Amino acid sequence: GYNALLVNAAGKCNTAVGTYNLQANTTGCRNTAIGYNVLAQKVDGCNNIGIGTGVLAGIGDSDNNIAMGCSVLSSNTTGSDNTAIGTGSQGSNVSGAGNTSLGYLALLQNATGDNNVAIGRCAGSTSGAFASNKLYIANCGDCSLISGDFTGKTVTIDGATHLCYTLGVSGATTLGTVASGATSDPVLTITSGGVVQKIAATSLGEDNNRYETTGLTNSTINLYGGEYVVLVNPTAPTTVYLPAAPDTGTAFKIKDYGPNALANNITIDGNGKDIDGNGTALINTNYGAIELVYNGTAWFILSFVN
Repeated sequence: GYNALLVNAAGKCNTAVGTYNLQANTTGCRNTAIGYNVLAQKVDGCNNIGIGTGVLAGIGDSDNNIAMGCSVLSSNTTGSDNTAIGTGSQGSNVSGAGNTSLGYLALLQNATGDNNVAIGRCAGSTSGAFASNKLYIANCGDCSLISGDFTGKTVTIDGATHLCYTLGVSGATTLGTVASGATSDPVLTITSGGVVQKIAATSLGEDNNRYETTGLTNSTINLYGGEYVVLVNPTAPTTVYLPAAPDTGTAFKIKDYGPNALANNITIDGNGKDIDGNGTALINTNYGAIELVYNGTAWFILSFVN
């Protein structure tokens, strides 16, 4: 083609097909330029492949780039190891390296950012000039479907996610905004093997509850709601204070396991809330026990062993 490899001096193994292709090359080697004004201002870059119009046309030296389309990597000067396919893809790149873009105007604004991946029409086109280590999957500039950060090892999915098979998660899982449900909705449980399962709410029973037992000998015991079964060995008369601000549905089973409650009574104090109409309840027999639940205004005894 006209002016192809015009001033080549020591460059080897170059291929130039088309007008102005590799016209400034002097020592660059193993370059392939097909089209119009491809690699036109490169002097000594190596291992570049350009196919199209105005591809890799900028002044400067860079290596190992692949560009296909119109005005692809057209401003690139020193950026190496980039792959860009699609009109205008990485069109503003100057020195960014290791970027991969596939699609019309993908990574258009990137100038100096490194190691980005953009797939789809206009994917990452508005990401700015300096972003690095980012992932963009989209079909228009404001239609991101998936984005990510390779440095932080995070992936954002912009929309509902439907899984047809097993999902394995080895790190911590953080949930954002979770919609409120109904008491009839299924619940998720985790097996001993770490598998998450769905169980119908109607099938839940006591076997699905996590009972935390607390064995205590203090003369004053304050409960906060994390316990469920409370075992007390009263070495002296003991008062158990229920939570001052319990959640509706909070329940406790409190039992003398000494057995010492006959000699050292266990007083259950409602902490400002009534217990069956009284401020307190009493366990005063050995191995005695009491089960009670809070309904939002007061405590009610469900069972009593004396």
